Amino acid sequence: MIQRLQTLYFLLAGACGALLWGFDFRNNHNPATYIVLPVLVLLALAGIGLFKKRKLQLWLAIIGIILSGVEIYLEYHSIQTLETQKQVITVTHYFSPMLGLLMMLWFFLAARGIRKDNRLMRSRDRLR
Repeated sequence: MIQRLQTLYFLLAGACGALLWGFDFRNNHNPATYIVLPVLVLLALAGIGLFKKRKLQLWLAIIGIILSGVEIYLEYHSIQTLETQKQVITVTHYFSPMLGLLMMLWFFLAARGIRKDNRLMRSRDRLR
């Protein structure tokens, strides 16, 4: 049951990354965004596939949290650049950092679930 939740969290994180990667919410993306987003989507997919290797899966979730923070910064920096250039900023410009925050949340919840699963397995091994 716990593992299924982690898979769901990784799937939702990957979906947020794919939405950001697939839909161009602004006219001028930061080029680093085109590197970070595919990596985040691949991390989420790898986290789903590595359900038997919990330690590696936990590291992927932690790296996903860090890279999501980098993505949020890149999105925020792009918005600030648009503001300094006096370009029109629409509501969709602010939608992309929110998706980045959701992605970070899903990676965090996946990491928390993996840690709980590890503790459960260790306590089960002690009982044997």
